[in-house]
Amino acid sequence: MLALHGRLLFANAWPDSVRNLPSRQLLLDAGCESMCRVQQQLFLLGFSEGVRALPSERKFDGDKVKVRFLREGAWNDVEISLKTVPASRMYAIEYEKNPRYIVFGGLVFQPLDTNLFASAKFDDVTVRRLYTDYMPKGLFQKHRDVVILTRVESDPITSQLGDFSGFAVDKINGVEVNDLKHAYDLLHPEKAPEFHVIELFGADRPVVIPAAKITEAEARIAKAYGITKMENLTD
Repeated sequence: MLALHGRLLFANAWPDSVRNLPSRQLLLDAGCESMCRVQQQLFLLGFSEGVRALPSERKFDGDKVKVRFLREGAWNDVEISLKTVPASRMYAIEYEKNPRYIVFGGLVFQPLDTNLFASAKFDDVTVRRLYTDYMPKGLFQKHRDVVILTRVESDPITSQLGDFSGFAVDKINGVEVNDLKHAYDLLHPEKAPEFHVIELFGADRPVVIPAAKITEAEARIAKAYGITKMENLTD
């Protein structure tokens, strides 16, 4: 898949005879023809040894570009339809979209993205690293969302939990969290445990909430803060 998010991304498709050259040439025809000198770390789409970005004129999902690449000593010309990488939404600045969130017993969970990162100004070094490394280090392959405990609403059930806001969620009830929907399912199992245990990256201890008190706490919080829906799992 060739992905574009203000840039073109390529994966390795160079034969061994070319792969170790100090530089390579790639011809792109994206409305204008230009010969680009591509460093050794840049790869053409085809395999998965690594990716790197090549600055390009702006293109959009569904646009077509002509690409010339060298394989086994012969030049090949192909036309490719550009597609987005789903994980690139982490770094997209989005407008007029409903935020995804979960409110659970006074705890507010949201998926990390650029809008949230810029507005919340997280101090936790782990959250900052998760944001920075999400695409470059392939964290998206394991975590479709990085779920953050963004707020702790004031309520008797959360009176001792104020220091936990701003941390990323690692596990809920012993299960590693993959995305926001997964977090919601783990917090609403068919048979609730006595206590919900939420482990956070970098926190000194887990968040522990008695399951029997959740319903009453959410009723109080909904009334106090005018919350009409305790979750939104879609854009």
